[in-house]
Amino acid sequence: MPARRPRHPLAALLLALVSTIVLAQSDGAFEAQPLAGVNRVELTVTGVPDDFARYGLTAHELRERISAALTGHGLEVVDAASAARDPRAARLHLRFDANRNPYAFYHYGISLRLLRKLPLDAAAAGYVATEVWSAGRHGVIEPADMKPIYGFADELVARFLAEHGRDNAAAATALRARNT
Repeated sequence: MPARRPRHPLAALLLALVSTIVLAQSDGAFEAQPLAGVNRVELTVTGVPDDFARYGLTAHELRERISAALTGHGLEVVDAASAARDPRAARLHLRFDANRNPYAFYHYGISLRLLRKLPLDAAAAGYVATEVWSAGRHGVIEPADMKPIYGFADELVARFLAEHGRDNAAAATALRARNT
């Protein structure tokens, strides 16, 4: 059976062109700004084995470095109990995974993600956490020196803070004015 040709090829072409223009214009107009209004975060660091301290990597040091960067950016770092009570608090989660390969190197993955609370009803009696931002990297690293992981975490946090600053431009301007 032969393929059907459109009755009005010009109309089909115009429809396709208009659809493309409308979609192209709407790309910039639909920016959710997922980090807007985030000013309190619970920081969690998981996946760093305790025995990696012998390689120079600890969850405690990662937590301290990230907490200092967040605080320096004007974000309040709160404990889990405070975050659970505050409907506006978010969770920033750094996850580290490492698997040793047969050649004694580690395949690693490090990710940073932000979870925000979405109310389940108008009364805000309950919340569901949803991921609104994430970034990560992976690679292979020598076990004798895991210290580069700190730099990778710093890069992810810097990326988060840059995007947070973009979504909270007014708050960032007020913080700079207060610090000068």
